[in-house]
Formats: sequence, structure tokens, C-alpha cells
Amino acid sequence: MMTNISFKNLIAPESAESFAAAMRDRVPLAIAEDAGRGAGLFSWDDANRLLNVSKLWSAQTLRPIVDGAPVDPQDYCFQARNRDGQLLWRPDPEAVAEQIAAGAALELDAAETLTPALARAASAFQSGLGAPCSVMINAAPTTQQPVTARFQTGDCVVLNLEGVRTWRLFSGSFEYPLDSPGYAFDSLPIDFHEVNCGGVEQEVTLGPGAGLYIPAGRYHDAPAGVGNGLHLEFHALQPTGLDLASLLEDLVSGDALYRTAMPRFDDAAGHDAHFAALSARLPQFASEEGLAARMRDAQRRSAFRDCVGGFTLPSQADGAVYRVCASGAKLVRRGQDWLLRTPHGKVTMPAVARDLAEWALEQDFVTDGDAARAAPDMSASDRETALAALRDAGLLEAMGV
Repeated sequence: MMTNISFKNLIAPESAESFAAAMRDRVPLAIAEDAGRGAGLFSWDDANRLLNVSKLWSAQTLRPIVDGAPVDPQDYCFQARNRDGQLLWRPDPEAVAEQIAAGAALELDAAETLTPALARAASAFQSGLGAPCSVMINAAPTTQQPVTARFQTGDCVVLNLEGVRTWRLFSGSFEYPLDSPGYAFDSLPIDFHEVNCGGVEQEVTLGPGAGLYIPAGRYHDAPAGVGNGLHLEFHALQPTGLDLASLLEDLVSGDALYRTAMPRFDDAAGHDAHFAALSARLPQFASEEGLAARMRDAQRRSAFRDCVGGFTLPSQADGAVYRVCASGAKLVRRGQDWLLRTPHGKVTMPAVARDLAEWALEQDFVTDGDAARAAPDMSASDRETALAALRDAGLLEAMGV
């Protein structure tokens, strides 16, 4: 059973560096089978518990899949109101059971916070991929032939839990997909995909505990399987240059020229002159000092806003949340001293901080409460001294997002 759900353990034996290289080069990466990787992460019992909370689901988050295509909501849902009083299509448990009995697979989407283990795994992948991460549970009691190869809008990591499934990776890719019409898979016609997916370039068979990284836009399918299949898909939408537009909107709203009404459309000369003035002013905003730093901060807040940490009522004892900046960090001994080597240099660790440093290097995120549980015999004052040393060394970054 995986006792520490971290990015490092979820992709082992691959390293964070090899994973980052695959992302940079936009190439798939197979993660070798490890039967213990998925143990305790998610099970059929977990799936049944979630399915039995029927009001948790809608047609958007629970989808029976037949021959690779979603079933029409009217064939398994009824209209009901959600907790906000809005009408939606709610799955009928009896109709869903009939779909499963007839051979349908199930996709359970937006599952990233539905169990503590899934929340921890999603946070781990957010740390590793540097972007918000959603989770889809795929439960396939039978193997189905997909209608056509597909691509994902974001980067995808498949983690197989039960059964054996063969994934086919095609030579074709959709360049830089977006969650917008004309750039997302479902918004394009089938014949477009059939022409652009290319031929099968690689087949990867995943047993229990094996994984596969599939870059955004890469065509793939999974037509062959043995046994009842249960796998997780972690989807991460990377920020793009288009996200700069929202920052620029905040900047230009403070400029009176941009708040001025546009000339009437019949006044072509006046309209052209005003448009030219707007265009001439825009580069000034795009080159404003500090804008790149604001963009990085926005990416960071977006990536880590929903990560671990939260309520521990009634005491809220877990306290602050820290991200572990372990890339390139290593704890080494030099004589009687322990040095924490990071990309920023070497820092001598107080003796009291050594054990916590070793523990933190294996985590993605930690809280004050985690540290207390990891070192139960350490006094509160020694623990604060150790955490302060790790913060000062740059290993821990406060998650004030």
C-alpha cells in the first residue's frame, strides 16, 4: 500500500527530471508497473460508495460510455434541482445500473476532492505538472472499442489500478488544443479526427500500478483490455499566453482611453483613429515592469489554490501549509554537519532539523500538523526551529494563496 502519496512515488521509477523532459518535448512516457502504487488510492468499494451518493452526480460528471461514446443523458437521467436550486440532469441509479449490465463503462469526472487519497494524488500531480489538476475515474467492467482515436485538451497521466489495458498512441497530434470551439476534441467533426490522427505509432500495455503520460493534443485510444478495468486519469491544463489577456484587462481598465466609448460605427475615420490610439497604447501595458512576475504569481496561485491543507475541526491544528521545493535539493553530511544542498547553494542544517529535512524531501506539501505527526517526539519549540530552518533554506514555501 502506498503510504506516502507524492509525485515522486506516483511516477517512480521515473524521476521528476525525466518526467519534465517528456512534458517539455511533448512525448509520451510509460511508467513501469508497481502493484503497490495504486493500493489504497482508489478501489471498487470506493467507486460503489461514491455512486451510492446519487445526488453527488449530474450528466456532466457521471457518463455511461458505450462503444467509446457517451450515452444520451435522457437515456439514464431525470430532471432535478441541485443544491443551488438549478435544474440539471441527475443520473437515475436504476437506469445507470441497467447501462452497466448492458456493457457500458462509466466515467466519473471532477473526482479530485471526493476522497482524501484522490485529493492527495491530485495535489501531487498539481505539484509535479505545475497546473490545476482534475481527476476522472474510469470503471470498465467490459472492454469496448472506441469510435475513434481522441486527444485531450490538457496533459493526461493515466494510472491503472485493476485489470490490464492496452493504450495505442497515434502519430498525429492536434497542435496546442484549447477548451474552446474549434480547438477541443468534441468541437471538431469525426472525419477531421480520422484524417489527422495518423497511424498507430506505439502500443503500451498497462497492468495494475502502471502509468502513462500522454501530452495534450496527442491522439490515443485504449481498445484492448483483460479483466474488469479501473483506472484514474489526471488532467492538467497548462497556462498559455492567452492567460496574459486577463492580466492586461486589469491594467487597461485603469486607463481612461480604454474606458472611453468607441466612436459610432458609421464614423469610419473617427473609429479608425480611436482604434489606432488604443493599439498604440497596448504595447506600453504589455511591457510594463513587473508584468512577467505577476504572470508567474498568477500561475502559481492557480496551480496550488486547491492543494492539500484545509479544515481539521474542531481545533484547526494543522496550521500553515507549505510547498516543498525539492527539485535539485539533497541532504548531505559533511563531517559532523548536515548540509542542505539546493539550486540556491548550501545551507548548514541545525541538528534538530535533519530528520524533518529528510522527511520533507519525500513530500510535495506539508503542514505544521504533518510535521508534528512525522516527529512525535520532537518538542514544539524544536519543531518550529526546524521548520524555520527549512523555510530559510528555501526548501519550504508558504502557501499563502
